Amino acid sequence: MKILVKLYDVTGRDGTQDAEFKLPGKRKFKLAVRLDAMGFHYFEGGWPGANAESDEFFTLAARHTFSRIKVAAFGSTGGKNLKVESDPQVQALLRAKTPIITIYGKSSLWQVQNVLRCSPEENLRMITDTVAYLRAKGRTVFYDAEHGFDGFKYDAEYARATWCAAREAGAEAVILCDTNGGTLPREIAKVTREAVQLLPGCEVGIHPHNDCGIATANALAAVEAGARQVQGTINGYGERGTNLSLLEAAANLQLKMGYHCLPARSLRRFTELSQFVDELGDMQSNPRRPFFGDLVFSHNGGRHAHAVGLNANSYQHIDPEHVGNRSTIIVSGQSGKASIALMAKNLGLRIRKEKFGLVLDAVKRQEALGYSYREAGASLFLLFRQAVSKRTLPFTVSKYNVVLAGDGSLAATGTSDECTATVKLRMGKKEFHAVADGDGPVNALDSALRKALARSFPKLKQVQLVDYQVRIIKDRLGSAAKTRVLIGFRLSHRRWTTIGVGPNVIKASLKALIDGLEYALLS
Repeated sequence: MKILVKLYDVTGRDGTQDAEFKLPGKRKFKLAVRLDAMGFHYFEGGWPGANAESDEFFTLAARHTFSRIKVAAFGSTGGKNLKVESDPQVQALLRAKTPIITIYGKSSLWQVQNVLRCSPEENLRMITDTVAYLRAKGRTVFYDAEHGFDGFKYDAEYARATWCAAREAGAEAVILCDTNGGTLPREIAKVTREAVQLLPGCEVGIHPHNDCGIATANALAAVEAGARQVQGTINGYGERGTNLSLLEAAANLQLKMGYHCLPARSLRRFTELSQFVDELGDMQSNPRRPFFGDLVFSHNGGRHAHAVGLNANSYQHIDPEHVGNRSTIIVSGQSGKASIALMAKNLGLRIRKEKFGLVLDAVKRQEALGYSYREAGASLFLLFRQAVSKRTLPFTVSKYNVVLAGDGSLAATGTSDECTATVKLRMGKKEFHAVADGDGPVNALDSALRKALARSFPKLKQVQLVDYQVRIIKDRLGSAAKTRVLIGFRLSHRRWTTIGVGPNVIKASLKALIDGLEYALLS
């Protein structure tokens, strides 16, 4: 039987310490429900009483019956010179009504003396009393050994004493935290191995940070040394250099190292989960994210594409379907005819061999204008069709106008500027005209386009804009630089991205909007 490694998600606490990633209480609860359905083992909801978002989550979680996942509340050991039963922070942990309470304590003598400013004995008492008190209240207690590795290097004997104090008081798991994110894998393995030997019958865990870019390597090293719980966040969101990416660690453990974390069907939903959390936290997905990015199983060079066409594993470390991703062929000026053939097949288009050169020439012409189709598969689909056929466009925009009016105030707060877009478009022999207001020029243009197309194409009402990116093309500088716009769309579970390039953001955005709506009608 494969060895089980349990996954402890801290997106609801550590993830929200990210400078950009935010997760209100209801969204945090939504994530916990999703992870429960996939079979994750633990979900940490945050610090009770710290803010309204955490309290909202614990209220929702207390009313819900989870099938698999166990919810944890997070806090610290009781304060120095305080009886644990009188500590308001400890009482808040109990009021959260979670089956698990995870507390952190100082496992570094240096931290005890210079940050906590108490005696080594007092710190051990705080750990022992807090764990024992919470256990007596019927809660499962996990102990996060803050600065576990730094503390071991500073004074190994004292670090061991803190772990043993937590275990002897009733902690069911001791988690070693690489709080500063600076420990190397060989050091992680050495200390973890010692902890496993010192704490028989106790679950030892690992909580790495990614300040040196090796959080995943550290997690794998800890598991090889005997750790059986891994703590991290979805997509690695967290403060400073980010946290461990829990999904990356699980994929490596299960697919590469033979451990068991989750059912195989859950791993096949990892890419979907990664994108779900990006959307939940209002973040843009990283197309180069290991395992789950849109581009990490993409192939561009002609020889690579040819080899992948013969054997998909030629330039892929796993079958991307194992984690719910897929192989893609990138077409650019560096591509060859093999790339065109494979991309046409992936796009569901039939193109005769004698047309491959025609398509490649069209791509090169567009690249010379500033287009890049690496992240804009929908626009590439339309370009392929246009290059090989005299297709009739479902609609064409013959004229547009955008008016932005404001009061001259540059304040970040206050009323928004008024924006109105007018479009005139043609469908067959008929011409349509529409005017719409919006929260900005792009929103106004999108609204006007849909308004003009609504009667003929009601399907477009359901299309959502989910991402918008503006980039300045680097080969020209200053105010005359060209603008490249990428827009992400979604219709039900389908997602696609289009690109537009122009002398200004309005014209570039309009091109990407037109491509996006046209793709929705053709696919």
